[in-house]
Amino acid sequence: MTFARRRKSCPPCRSAETHAAGKMHILLVRHGESSNNQIEAELGECHSYYQRRAVDPGLSALGEEQARTHTRIAVNSARMHRTSA
Repeated sequence: MTFARRRKSCPPCRSAETHAAGKMHILLVRHGESSNNQIEAELGECHSYYQRRAVDPGLSALGEEQARTHTRIAVNSARMHRTSA
């Protein structure tokens, strides 16, 4: 298994001391609602769902809003961490 070389200053913590202390920060983010999720919520898993679903769906309007919200949360979390480190 190979890993990318660790930088002296990496987002979101930007703290070389954090890495030197062996600490790791992990941010888990789920994608927003896709158009397939929306179709399934409307129709359930039926024949029509499989006819209408896309192989590589884009985000629904709700999914776009969820993505913007997740971005704001991640950015604010990174800012809070940098100021408290």
